[in-house]
Amino acid sequence: MGLQARMYLVVLGLEDLRSRTGNYPDTLEEALLDGPDLGYERTGNEYVLFSMDPSVSIRYRSGDDITPLAAALRAAMTPAMMRGSPQGEPPGGES
Repeated sequence: MGLQARMYLVVLGLEDLRSRTGNYPDTLEEALLDGPDLGYERTGNEYVLFSMDPSVSIRYRSGDDITPLAAALRAAMTPAMMRGSPQGEPPGGES
């Protein structure tokens, strides 16, 4: 699974946590969403998720359009994975 697809899943996890607790976590580790290739910075009620690999420039700010990340996950999914998802959509129903 590519970095953008993993970022999509992390964004879903961050948004789920915020909807349950009212806040984003201070760190990805706190939310059990950490990965060696992802950086995260929280400022108040906003965050930035970014690639730690200097050769890859990917950055997502809370509130940005999530469609490109969802498309990356959809492209990474196998037909067997798609059969287990309603209407062949990635988790979270974003299209």
